[in-house]
Amino acid sequence: MAGERRIFERLPCNFAIEVKSPFAYSFEKVKSCDFSAGGLGIISRRSLPLGEDVELKIQVSKRYSPIPHRARVVWSRQEASGWWRIGLCFPPFKLFKLMPVGEEFYPL
Repeated sequence: MAGERRIFERLPCNFAIEVKSPFAYSFEKVKSCDFSAGGLGIISRRSLPLGEDVELKIQVSKRYSPIPHRARVVWSRQEASGWWRIGLCFPPFKLFKLMPVGEEFYPL
């Protein structure tokens, strides 16, 4: 698509996700709609503030514990249904060390 700025392909998904917003002390359940190596699209009853970092618990399978992760809210729009479609971006990773940029590894 012309004007598309994505680096990674977006794939449809339907994971159960819990989001802890910067204003709440508890997690709220939302649904995922798509994901890529760079981020995640979710559908929520409420908007999240642009630029805010949020904590996630991603339930990929009922057989395993949720995967903790963090992401930044990069866009948000309200759909005709009244629900919010929200784009989350994962922190950048160093491809060779597989760790967030800016964090250093110190062996024990």
